[in-house]
Amino acid sequence: MLSAIVYTSDTGYTKQYAKLLAKTTGLPAYDLGSLVPPKLKGGRIIYMGPMMAGAIRGYKKAADAYRVRAVCAVGMRAPDDSVVNEVRQRHHIGEEREVFYLQGGLDIAKLKGFKKFIMRFVARQAVAQLSKLAQRTPGQEAMLRLASEGGSCVCDENLAEVAAWFKGLGKTHA
Repeated sequence: MLSAIVYTSDTGYTKQYAKLLAKTTGLPAYDLGSLVPPKLKGGRIIYMGPMMAGAIRGYKKAADAYRVRAVCAVGMRAPDDSVVNEVRQRHHIGEEREVFYLQGGLDIAKLKGFKKFIMRFVARQAVAQLSKLAQRTPGQEAMLRLASEGGSCVCDENLAEVAAWFKGLGKTHA
């Protein structure tokens, strides 16, 4: 049985998703850095973390402390299967764990130091590349908006696949 949702969040978008998923599943949501009760150590969890340069922040720490059953990477990119494959390869996540990607948001003002510098660069690159496309998917449109103006794509609808997976687990298989 799953014990909790554990997350890491830089600018608040992953935290928003964790709270939405908690409401949908009935599981408690805890910040990996400070709020996880010691009694959950080693428990089965869903881990949610921000994605940067193909890596999910906090994943290794979560995987060392808990039995991660599903991983939700949250980033600015438009969702597609290549992101999930990239996450699996980068973190050596086998097929026994589910991997999901959720388009989050961008608020450069909430970032500090090197992350702020990198995200400014990434946002400029994304705007340049996406502006060249004759046609864009809705996800690419959202990414272009995020990169040029900032904002959020966090919504219940984006969690539908994760919620369906959770519902399909049933209490005996979680």
